[in-house]
Amino acid sequence: MVQRWLVHTEEGIGYRQYDLVQTFESERDATAFIGKVATGQREDTRIRHIYKVDLSYGTIKEYVPQLQDMKLRLVEKPKAAQDAPAP
Repeated sequence: MVQRWLVHTEEGIGYRQYDLVQTFESERDATAFIGKVATGQREDTRIRHIYKVDLSYGTIKEYVPQLQDMKLRLVEKPKAAQDAPAP
């Protein structure tokens, strides 16, 4: 099973805003990147969406970060919330 994590971010450089997609091969790498954004180590970066893509089955699921037992975890976004329009 081949999986990738996609993290859609919005980054500000000066007065311009850019939408970027970061690709990670493991959940651990994606979580480390999201933790850096959350703690302010990556200034002017905002997380828009987090996706787990299964390239073998051709599926994509949206995830959200949660703090569980003082550790950052990625959990699947509830189906009803996935169907709601993005802000």
